[in-house]
Amino acid sequence: MSDAEIKHIHNYEIDMLREIERITKKNSIKYYLAYGSAIGAVRHKGFIPWDTDVDIIVDIDNYERLDNLLSKELNEKYRVKNYKNDDTASLLFSRVVLKNDNGITVHIDIFPMVGLPQNKLKQHIFIRLARIINGFYFFKKVNPEMHYKNQEKKIRISKLLKIIAFPIPSKLLIFMKEKLEKMYPIKKGQYVFNLCGAYGVKEIIPKDWLSEQAYFDFENEKLPLPKEYDKYLTHIYGDYMTPKKDNYV
Repeated sequence: MSDAEIKHIHNYEIDMLREIERITKKNSIKYYLAYGSAIGAVRHKGFIPWDTDVDIIVDIDNYERLDNLLSKELNEKYRVKNYKNDDTASLLFSRVVLKNDNGITVHIDIFPMVGLPQNKLKQHIFIRLARIINGFYFFKKVNPEMHYKNQEKKIRISKLLKIIAFPIPSKLLIFMKEKLEKMYPIKKGQYVFNLCGAYGVKEIIPKDWLSEQAYFDFENEKLPLPKEYDKYLTHIYGDYMTPKKDNYV
């Protein structure tokens, strides 16, 4: 992807972030830039130059409310895409996308932070189950040719996994995911976890790290990170201030 193409995507996504910031402030909902987006805020005061992904995290107690508010109040250029309102959605979390677009290239991922059990073994079982549910749903619903355009090896692997996932009902996977969301209330535990994350045990963080927002310059905006952003990013990435382009951070 050329620098001009990346810049074009970034222009859409900063406007989406501006909309999310407007709506969450108006309705007193906390969210945080996460993953590469948080690194970009700290290290680049904006997007990581070569990265087009934008990620935010929201606690599960506010997740559905935010979904509903975004659906009603977003600029008409955008929409919320998820498994509840779009049968082509291959993910078990929501995305803000362009109104008439599939959302593969231009999007903001909204990840749900859920509570966890205190017991370490139970945590590992919970995480493994979440990963299985997300994986089966993704490969059941994904369009390999569209998602992995011109990546023949990934297309072949995805088609094989699609066959494996085929017998499992989508409704069952959604049911299981929604059970996990509320199984361990955040208010009663010490830790939270991105139910749809990709980093395994590195996704487990003390809920206190998300107790307050810290605003950072992001392009021409000011957007929120967790107040304990350094602990959060170090926990996941280690030395996050040293660019690692191969890993998109």
